Amino acid sequence: MSHPFAGLSNLGRAFARRTRTTTPPPSAALPAVAAPTTSITREMRFTRTDSATETFLRIEGGLDLESAPQLRATFDAIVAAQPRHVVLDLDALTLLDSSGVGAIVSLFKRVNGAGGTVVVKGVQGQPLAVCKLLKLDRVFGLNV
Repeated sequence: MSHPFAGLSNLGRAFARRTRTTTPPPSAALPAVAAPTTSITREMRFTRTDSATETFLRIEGGLDLESAPQLRATFDAIVAAQPRHVVLDLDALTLLDSSGVGAIVSLFKRVNGAGGTVVVKGVQGQPLAVCKLLKLDRVFGLNV
């Protein structure tokens, strides 16, 4: 008695012969396409202003894996000061990745856990798209 799949090895070889790929000659190559340019700024800068009633933090540029640790140290200092109200102005934030989201969410949870409030405002562009995707627009109360 022959094996029920015995003929399949020959079928696979026949298929491979018919589906071989070839590279087109150089004359048939597609024209080169210029790489798209982006206006996303990866460099991050921030300004912290403390008053008797609130801490105001404006973040500019990109908040990503490289810049999030620097900002986390500032967030730690803000939490240690135990402000009643924190305002994060993200109007000039052009890039936000998961590391940046983690830093902001950590600040949000720690300040709220200590009885304070965090207001996130001015989110737009790619950072807003990330916030909407993660449904953080609802958590942060973004009116968009």
